[in-house]
Amino acid sequence: MSTTMNKKPSVTPEDERWWIAYLREDIQDIKQDIRILDRKIEEVNKRIDETNIRIDETNKRIDETNQRIDTIYKDLHNEIVETNKRIDEIHNRIDDTNRRIDDTNKKINRLIAWLIGGIITMIVGFAGLIITILLKK
Repeated sequence: MSTTMNKKPSVTPEDERWWIAYLREDIQDIKQDIRILDRKIEEVNKRIDETNIRIDETNKRIDETNQRIDTIYKDLHNEIVETNKRIDEIHNRIDDTNRRIDDTNKKINRLIAWLIGGIITMIVGFAGLIITILLKK
């Protein structure tokens, strides 16, 4: 049994040449496949680089847009603050005007009351004078 196991298959030099020829063809095919894969990898890397450039440009535009939005937001905020100050000033002026109107109305009412009182006093005085004159007759 050991003699059959130790037997090597008989390979002729002609067989070895064919095997070497086939191995060389296989090696050439593998080298060609590697070249094709290298080209495909280069193409993919080029597309990745182009995409990264577009992404960078897009990010730059996004940053610029965000800066403009921030500037507009700050300007708008300042405008709102200034407008609110002006509205407060207008309210204060309205309040002052209303106080002056109230004061003027009070003065007018006092003056009217004083005039009516004076007129009533004069009417009573004239009535008294008329009655006195009529009674003396």
